[in-house]
Amino acid sequence: IACCLPDMDRAIYTFGTPSPELEVACKIEGVDLFSNRVSAEEAIEQFKPDFVIYHNTNPGRIPDTDPRIPKIFYQHSSFSMARASRDRSDVFFVCSRHLARQSGVDERFVLYQPVPLPPRTKLRSSNNDLRMLFMLIGYTVFPIWESTEYANGELLAC
Repeated sequence: IACCLPDMDRAIYTFGTPSPELEVACKIEGVDLFSNRVSAEEAIEQFKPDFVIYHNTNPGRIPDTDPRIPKIFYQHSSFSMARASRDRSDVFFVCSRHLARQSGVDERFVLYQPVPLPPRTKLRSSNNDLRMLFMLIGYTVFPIWESTEYANGELLAC
């Protein structure tokens, strides 16, 4: 999100206890950090955002807030309550075409994350190299997990 919205004031709300690494990163970046010491509604009231982005958030955790504050749901993986979370939001996006197909979402709602490309190495052997998308998702909203799925010869890690 910092890459996508660098000129905005940002805040993070965690449903659990934030890790020390998250706390340090927020201090360095000047990001307000709210945790389960206050409710999500209280964090929204205190920060007064123009909109809220919910990352893979279960529908029961998406609060009923001021309808003038748009709710954006960003889906990173397939989970049983994703449709209900999308329904509770004003707008939603998914992170890949594969996830859009898997979730029954129109591919026009794919919004890729800007993940910097690593430097090229001499280990690549041909022009038909394996392409890999790797995203580290901390436990600001949900725990870290690994999932490796293959779609059209591409390794997806979301």
